[in-house]
Amino acid sequence: MGERAGKPSASDGLKNRLCPGAHQLCLTVPRIGGNKVSQAGDRIHDGLERNDFSGLKGEELAMAIRCREQLNMLLGLVFSDENELKVYKEERMWYRNDRFSGKPDVVFVNNNTALIADYKTGRIPVKDAATNDQLQWLAVLAQHTYKVNTIIVSIIQPHCGEPSFHRFTPEQMIKVRRRVLRVLRNMEKPNATLRPGEKQCKYCRAKPICPALKASMTALMTTQPEKLTPIKAGQILDQAQAVKELIKAVEERAEAMLTEQPDAIPGWTMSPGSVRKGLPATAAVFKRLVDAGWPIENIMDAATFSLSKLRQEAKKDGCEISGLLEDLIVENRTKNKLKKTGG
Repeated sequence: MGERAGKPSASDGLKNRLCPGAHQLCLTVPRIGGNKVSQAGDRIHDGLERNDFSGLKGEELAMAIRCREQLNMLLGLVFSDENELKVYKEERMWYRNDRFSGKPDVVFVNNNTALIADYKTGRIPVKDAATNDQLQWLAVLAQHTYKVNTIIVSIIQPHCGEPSFHRFTPEQMIKVRRRVLRVLRNMEKPNATLRPGEKQCKYCRAKPICPALKASMTALMTTQPEKLTPIKAGQILDQAQAVKELIKAVEERAEAMLTEQPDAIPGWTMSPGSVRKGLPATAAVFKRLVDAGWPIENIMDAATFSLSKLRQEAKKDGCEISGLLEDLIVENRTKNKLKKTGG
């Protein structure tokens, strides 16, 4: 069961709230290793914990440096005297009677205030610090563990901009604790509800054996789209997103099996990926074409400019390029997409 001892964890706060029965079901499924993205995240977290980036390089090193810079900025905003801070890195906290636990990346404590910092190294934005389920669980744990009144929670995700942080007052912490314990009570019921959905199923390892998800698949097979009412359409869409996550998990497992053993699954194989050729060395391409006698007009007709890259280069020089090219910028909008609103 590992260091969590089979108990609920703050990192599953969102899943626990949306699908109270997920935790009990997940205990019957062994954990598997992470993918390349999560492994890179683990290396970055490890470097930040040890304050040693010698094992990192390239994008991983750049991400670790940006995380540390944003953390230092937060510390300057929250605490007036950083010399008196107590620092707790990657230390698992437990709630009374060991009902649940959580291991934040780092906690800073000074008098009656604690700052919880959570690093996110991915590109997909997570919920704002003020409404983030994981951080609310961690806030309850930090208040219980370090006996502080005020909790400041923060998300450091450089790919998505500046840090997000929120201060919970002692009065607000009473409501947060009640909210977390309400979720916990729902989870501890003998037949806790399984409630499939896109968000709670996305990283749930019990997808392949979940009876509620299988029931959703059966319901989808009998759906007649032309007879759906608006309310029923919303319900079916929720079920469909969860089923998509199951299908994705099945495909990933099949790809892993066929990569290891090409004839593992009768009737299926891994087809080679398509090859896309490009010319990333722009300056070298330009020089070679000019040297070969190509007219500048012909070269420019075949060339394209990346607005985002031009902005990056201009930023390095402290310039603003949008005004210079404003009348030349063309906007192309993609097709509107379905998007779920609310929680």
